[in-house]
Amino acid sequence: MADTHAPTASASTAGYTDRSTALGAVYGAICLAGCPRSKNWLLNFIRELGWASPRGVPFTLNEIEIALGRLIADQSIALVPGLGFNIDGMRREEWLLEHFDLNLMAIGWRAWVR
Repeated sequence: MADTHAPTASASTAGYTDRSTALGAVYGAICLAGCPRSKNWLLNFIRELGWASPRGVPFTLNEIEIALGRLIADQSIALVPGLGFNIDGMRREEWLLEHFDLNLMAIGWRAWVR
């Protein structure tokens, strides 16, 4: 069944692969989450993944909110009322095929269950 609450994979996702940027970290976290998640859940998940800014510090809630706003404006993600932020299944699959490996699986699983 198609997700009618998320944009299609036609919008550009260039620049959303660098997890040392808030945009890349949020985009990747939403892909890994597998379902709609709140901004606070995403912030905690990104911190548990160990993804940080080039300054070596965790992203702030403000940086996460700005990234979410830009991703929504770019129609790369959608806000599902009452559930959180989500991404189209095709985009999620594309990201996972490009970035998911054994290391990310191990780190992602530990972060996801915390």
